Amino acid sequence: MAVLFSSLADASLKAAIIPIIANELRGLILVGPVLYGMYESGGNLMALWIGFCSLCGVGLSVGAPLLLARGLRSFSRLDEIKRAGRGSAGRRSPSLII
Repeated sequence: MAVLFSSLADASLKAAIIPIIANELRGLILVGPVLYGMYESGGNLMALWIGFCSLCGVGLSVGAPLLLARGLRSFSRLDEIKRAGRGSAGRRSPSLII
């Protein structure tokens, strides 16, 4: 079952590269107007705070999928390492046999 999940996770990560790149571009597009609005506010503290909060929201919406993808990728690699590893006596452990 772990092998199947690992294979599905790896395949889904490979298929999700284009949406992740599109999400990065969307984040860059959203940052522009926020920075311009902060510049035009003339240093008004409320406008700067709202701009900061907006930038943090954009950062979370862009960064969270990347962190999730990185975690799934490392999980799938750990399963591959476990599958390739053998016990100390040169035989597979019973929990890894499918």
